[in-house]
Amino acid sequence: MTRSLKILMYNIIDYIGLFPPEQLSLEDALNEYTNYGKGDYSWMLGDFVIPAGKLKELIPLQDELFTRTDTMDFSILGNSGDTNEGFLKGMDQLIKRADDFHDKQRGGIHTEKAEIMLSKEATASGNKKAIIEMLDDIAGRMDSRKPAPRRIFYEPQLSENWRNEIRIVLQALSEHNEGIKKSDKLHRYRFAGLKFRCGGVEQSMFPSLEKLAFTLSQVKEYKVPIKCSAGFNHPVRTYVDSQKIHYHGFFNVLAAGLFAIIYDLNDQELIPVLSSEDPGAFKFSDEKFMWHDYKISANEMEQLRKTRFISFSNHRLDLPIKGLQQMKLL
Repeated sequence: MTRSLKILMYNIIDYIGLFPPEQLSLEDALNEYTNYGKGDYSWMLGDFVIPAGKLKELIPLQDELFTRTDTMDFSILGNSGDTNEGFLKGMDQLIKRADDFHDKQRGGIHTEKAEIMLSKEATASGNKKAIIEMLDDIAGRMDSRKPAPRRIFYEPQLSENWRNEIRIVLQALSEHNEGIKKSDKLHRYRFAGLKFRCGGVEQSMFPSLEKLAFTLSQVKEYKVPIKCSAGFNHPVRTYVDSQKIHYHGFFNVLAAGLFAIIYDLNDQELIPVLSSEDPGAFKFSDEKFMWHDYKISANEMEQLRKTRFISFSNHRLDLPIKGLQQMKLL
């Protein structure tokens, strides 16, 4: 295995076995996640994504599953709504449930990351200032609680006006993050990022190439961290005949996002990268990751993985591994 592949895939797959299509029980999902963590490819494994309402169900399991030396990282998923009121209520519930959980857990469980849908009202409003004010308020409340999440990823609920909505949300996230860097009042909170859905159990959950390319170009433009959600069963874009759908490849998406930054590519220039179905076009060496004439050094990629391309989620770890093995990369 090459160094560049390990850097690209290190801690990148957040586990979502609690959600469709697997929809395992909490105990079964934890056992599967733990088994992945003991396997040869545990280095790819990221956080366990858990709804805030299920945190309390971890307490009876902690003696069996967790110790202070054998830790697990969780990303807390909050409930939201169509309105700003519903969104803020969901954040209040997330914070309270995280507080209650950490009052009772005895160590071994980290909850540094959180995910929540941004309300339709906020996304569609085009009111950048109002969105920033909400983000700033949430950051202040998170920062005041020692065990609370430090990195929050917001998923916009998009309409037919998605280009403008994505642009405004990313502008708001970017300006919020810049304000956080300059603030001397916050000490624990780190940043807000974009959560972007790339697949799911319904065809409508798979974004078009145009929407995905535009999003990655804007993420590049506004320097916002991104986490991609669901649908990444395959390294390279693949048509699944039984579902009549193209699955976006995680190599395609990562390559497009990274090369957008290195080469300052626009959305139209990213579409060939995202649409490529040739596994042989993606090449790895110890020094670099390449797609045709585009390349990024392992060192550049390591820095961008830490700061810009945080993770993608999938319901199983063995499917991406199988794809990598078929490409003879593992």
